Amino acid sequence: MISLTYLHHAETGDSIAVQGSFIDEVLVEYLPRLPHPWPDDAIGLIDRSADLPELVRLRIAGPSEVDVVASCLTVYTAMSDDEASLPLHG
Repeated sequence: MISLTYLHHAETGDSIAVQGSFIDEVLVEYLPRLPHPWPDDAIGLIDRSADLPELVRLRIAGPSEVDVVASCLTVYTAMSDDEASLPLHG
């Protein structure tokens, strides 16, 4: 599970199309504070100022897109019940 908090920008395509869409790409980008540059495709998503903290951008691309800029991204993982995921004991 991915959790984004303190959102600065959120954009989605057609919400009905998103539900049935497949994913072509998941991209996570670090967006540093000024004066450091942002990637070209992130410029213009939000207004930059000296007060803006470092941010993270999550973009999910497919037939429909989700694009979010937030202050914090947390990834949670779950333990699997699958024996192949258990640690080996020698």
